[in-house]
Amino acid sequence: MKKILYLHGLDSYPSQEKLDILKSFCDELVAPFIEYRRPDLQEFLIETAKISNANVIIGSSMGGLSGYFLAKYVGCQTLLFNPALERADNYFFKLPEKINDNYHYHIILGALDDIINHQKSLEFLTKNEKENKYNYVILPNLAHRLDIETFKNEIKNFMEKIE
Repeated sequence: MKKILYLHGLDSYPSQEKLDILKSFCDELVAPFIEYRRPDLQEFLIETAKISNANVIIGSSMGGLSGYFLAKYVGCQTLLFNPALERADNYFFKLPEKINDNYHYHIILGALDDIINHQKSLEFLTKNEKENKYNYVILPNLAHRLDIETFKNEIKNFMEKIE
């Protein structure tokens, strides 16, 4: 049974078109609206992840950064689109005392992203993760905003790999 927690980006919201795609790949979808500037952001996200009982986290940009940290709490497969990893220090996410080691990241990076530098994301991963905990793809024509076809194709590829 696949339960997806979807985390949208900063100053964004979960679009209906993306939600419909996600629903077609899972038994249950949790996609809250997130105000990333709230003072209790980390507590809110951890509680949301626990309540959702998700076994898959999918996040984009700031939602990708959030998903990166949440995966260490819940230990699950995680798909991150252009995650804002280079901004991790700005949001003061604290790692759990005991990391759930069942996590794995699949990361999609856009070579044309002018908001999130994919090279800095790779540097962050190299510095902070074991190589067996993540894999990544750099899409040469992907900018920061995900077109719906890329979103759908990458969700499909990811969900097929983790079944």
